Formats: sequence, C-alpha cells, structure tokens
Amino acid sequence: MTRLVGIPGEKNSASTAPRSWINPDHIVQLVPIIDTDGRAQRLVVEIKLVGLPLMRCSFGTFDSTDALDQRWQAFLAEIGNAKQDEPQE
Repeated sequence: MTRLVGIPGEKNSASTAPRSWINPDHIVQLVPIIDTDGRAQRLVVEIKLVGLPLMRCSFGTFDSTDALDQRWQAFLAEIGNAKQDEPQE
C-alpha cells in the first residue's frame, strides 16, 4: 500500500496542514533552500516529482538554524518512514 506524504504550499503561512500529498516513490530531487533576513530563516524545499514540473514548498520560518534543521530532518524521516512501510517484493 502506498503511503502519501503531506507537503505545505508555496506560500509561508501559519497553517501547518498539508496543502498537497505526494508519493515518496515519485521523488526525483529534493533541494533545501534557506532564505535569511538576518533575524529569521525560512526553509523552502524544491521538489521534483516524476512527470511533474519543479515545485517549491515553504516549510516555515525559524528563529534558529537548529529549529530549521530539525524541520528538514523531520521531513526526510517522514519520507523514509513512508518508504519503509511499503511491502517488499
């Protein structure tokens, strides 16, 4: 059974609810982009899926590099967990 992973939308919003759902098996590329203004850091991830154009998703604004890194690692773990739950052929 395929497990989908929720991703946020393109705009930075206060909502943590996923705006889209993706199949981790279709991920071709994930690139974290860190945008900083000197006080806060924003995590944007470029996601390329098989057969779809590149999209950018905003994962939030963080006060520290550690908090931003924790969010990135949590997303990678969620993808890894979804892939591990799949039955082996």
